[in-house]
Amino acid sequence: MQEELFKECLAVVPTGRVLLEAGFVFDSKDGDQLLFIGGPAGRALRITAGQDMFQTHWQLLATMNSERSALCEEFFFLKNDVRGNVLKRLWEVWDSAYKNVPPPPAFDVGREFKEYEAVKKAMDPGPPSLSVDGEMLRMVIRRYRDKLIPKEPTGGLRLSYADRQLRLTSTEDTFYCPAWGHWFGEAEVDVISFVGLAPRAFHRGRASIRFFDELLWLEGVCMPGVWRNEAPAADAGGQSKPPVKATAQTESLPIEKFHAISMCPCLQTNTRIPTTNHQNLGYDDQDRNVSTYQCTWCETDWLRVGYRNDSFSRSHRYYRVPIRKSVLDTLNAENAVWAIEQANFRIVGGELYRFRERCEFGPGGNVDLYS
Repeated sequence: MQEELFKECLAVVPTGRVLLEAGFVFDSKDGDQLLFIGGPAGRALRITAGQDMFQTHWQLLATMNSERSALCEEFFFLKNDVRGNVLKRLWEVWDSAYKNVPPPPAFDVGREFKEYEAVKKAMDPGPPSLSVDGEMLRMVIRRYRDKLIPKEPTGGLRLSYADRQLRLTSTEDTFYCPAWGHWFGEAEVDVISFVGLAPRAFHRGRASIRFFDELLWLEGVCMPGVWRNEAPAADAGGQSKPPVKATAQTESLPIEKFHAISMCPCLQTNTRIPTTNHQNLGYDDQDRNVSTYQCTWCETDWLRVGYRNDSFSRSHRYYRVPIRKSVLDTLNAENAVWAIEQANFRIVGGELYRFRERCEFGPGGNVDLYS
């Protein structure tokens, strides 16, 4: 999705205007109800829209009847809502009615917006967090209390994640709990703190675990911890499981979608991963250092451009983007910045940002290495 179109989808605008842009029309000359009819003859999709009695929400009713299927969905939007959310919901209704019929152009923008949000979330999902089976976790905690506390253990407890299993490893034993979320790396906390601070019960059978600012949070209770990115998560058999690598099928995917499939930590911000094949391409005419390297785990090549002005404090900053192997031969110090500006996403970091990386989405936009 183009950057300008994505920005338009994020804008908060009157819902009525969005519906008119999407092809809705007034149901009568002097009416205030909106109507959309589309789809194949004989099984057309009909969506009526109108404001509620308090004039704060839009209420939409979608119906579709055919010889073999029927659809009836009711949904609501605020009077002023995010344009992308409205278009995305309209596309979902269309997709529920027809799987192989091309949607109207405005509805298709909603599909693109939904895919773009999914890729963006995969690329920058935020701090490590998991939703864990609370009943199984309570059983593990009881086992630790029975076996480890009487022995006064001094070691730490390491928490890693793979194959939808939270792996809890101590010097004494290893346990597994079903879990869902993203957790690229390994957290280590004091085993007595973990067992002693764990809540006695979990709401609705789920336990929330996340790691943020050197603290492990377990259902609102925090304890000091250490986060390690160097080792890949282990599978249920205890063996290292590297991310998906490029194949003949994945090589043809857009680079950001390949990363969404591989889920390699090199895509994530603020992670440390093993790298290889470092090449320094020198400096361009603006004194910006250009280099390339390769992720050891998923074998994806990266381009990095950095700049530092010793006359100013906190001036160091850099941009890095994944690149295809076919692009490596054409890269040099002079066209590196152009390549970064054309990338669909890029990761920005450095001393200027207090060493905290963030994602920017494109393509488009100048590489800001001076302000």
